[in-house]
Amino acid sequence: MSDTEAIARFFHQYTGLVPQLVTGIRRGTRRQGPRLSVWSIMTEQGHFYVIQGKTREVLRATGTHRIEDLCRRYLELHPDEAVSPPD
Repeated sequence: MSDTEAIARFFHQYTGLVPQLVTGIRRGTRRQGPRLSVWSIMTEQGHFYVIQGKTREVLRATGTHRIEDLCRRYLELHPDEAVSPPD
């Protein structure tokens, strides 16, 4: 199962909404800070993001949120991930 399929399945189980389009827009490859991955999810009910670090969070998209804002929100919900261990 691909990462995209796994995220689509997680999103559906978590929200009960059927994803129509799942797009990976950032993979956890940052050299500094936490390694967060971000997927964009389109449904009939709107646009969402799944942010993944050690756990996954579903956040509703709004016109004013940038990816950095969503990642910052994830880190507010999971402050233990704000500082990643050195490689």
